[in-house]
Amino acid sequence: MVVDPSLTSPGLRAEAATPAPAASGAAPLMNPWSTFTAPPPRTATRTRPSFEGAGFQPPPEVTVDDDDLRIRSPRNFLTPILILLVIAGGGYGLYTVMMRDSSSDKTRGNPNMEVAPPRLQDLAQVDAGAPRPPPAKAMLRIETTPPGAVALVNGAFAGVTPTAYQTFADQAATVRLLLEGHQPVEQQLLVSGAEAAVNVTLEPGAVATGTLDLASTPDAAEVYLNGQAVGTTPMKLEKLPAGFMHTLRLRRSGFYDHTVLADVEAEKESKLHVRMAPAVGERVMATVLVETNPIGATVTLVESDGEKAQGRTTARDGVLVNARIDHPLHLRASLDRHSPALANLDVKDPAYTLYLRLAPPVVQYGALSVAGTKGLTVYVGPEEVGKTPVKDARVKAGEHDLVIVDEATGKRFEGKITIEKDKTASRKATSADGRVTVE
Repeated sequence: MVVDPSLTSPGLRAEAATPAPAASGAAPLMNPWSTFTAPPPRTATRTRPSFEGAGFQPPPEVTVDDDDLRIRSPRNFLTPILILLVIAGGGYGLYTVMMRDSSSDKTRGNPNMEVAPPRLQDLAQVDAGAPRPPPAKAMLRIETTPPGAVALVNGAFAGVTPTAYQTFADQAATVRLLLEGHQPVEQQLLVSGAEAAVNVTLEPGAVATGTLDLASTPDAAEVYLNGQAVGTTPMKLEKLPAGFMHTLRLRRSGFYDHTVLADVEAEKESKLHVRMAPAVGERVMATVLVETNPIGATVTLVESDGEKAQGRTTARDGVLVNARIDHPLHLRASLDRHSPALANLDVKDPAYTLYLRLAPPVVQYGALSVAGTKGLTVYVGPEEVGKTPVKDARVKAGEHDLVIVDEATGKRFEGKITIEKDKTASRKATSADGRVTVE
């Protein structure tokens, strides 16, 4: 049996390296290099040419030995270049995969329709810096009439009334209350000091409902709706009170808990897809993705020293906000000609997705009456409201341009008028002496 010397122990390799005696009758093996004789060292004399000229001394002769004629191998730059190319290629490949996953995971537009928040593993963990102690805590006691309502405080389940919930002191809080057969309630308050209390009377009445079709990646995630276990994904949640911000918490072994705040529209079915991130260790920072309906809203971080813009929602992307776990977070979404949407969170989970709906502003009205010279044309802003006498013309509340024209003479009055909600503003217009006056 022949044993490969490279596979044996050092001792065996040493024995294998000893040449065996040649078999009888066989010619001895000759080392081809044993007859090689190195040439004698070479020397060369290099003589510089002489130059004519007074006082010129030619340089001395230079003797070049064999070492000087030896060709030295150049430095090997190939290895570091190959390493740099491998690193660059790996980085480009990782970037391509991340961008492909990110784009495939997001379907924007209607925030409640087939939206998949970006995965946490695709987002760089923000440097949390030196640990900061959380703000002081406060106890918030909640009571309702009648009792038995589900209470949600800053996006977290707080229990069934009467209940008490520990939140943060001297911070804004959002309390949501839900009781079957009664109108849902949302209340904003400031928790001052170490203890605060709220007592709410719930009005009975029918509530419009909608449906939420919920899915997750991976599936089979446990779903808690407003603090109550309701099953595992995928599932369809029916008869949810419309216009109410529900708290959905998804949990699955091996993945970070993910909390979603979303509402549903009356008599409609909304779809929601949550992509959960694998748990790879304890986190001190949470990722909060904010979507708005309609899109184009500016998301602002509200802090004690002012507001800081975080970005604007688009048809493709929401706004990503990083927040410290076990700290409060206050966000505002604003858009022209819409009422702002507020979100207060007690950050507990590593991942949040917020769907904020901005309602158009409620238009309020007052009235305008103009007496005086008959036949004068009255304009409020660009709109004509009638000819004098004008009585209780319906006008939007607010400040407007007031123009009164005497078409017979071409004279006019221009000024400002303020219309208050549910009140009538009265004026007297007179056309005389070549001018129009209003009092």
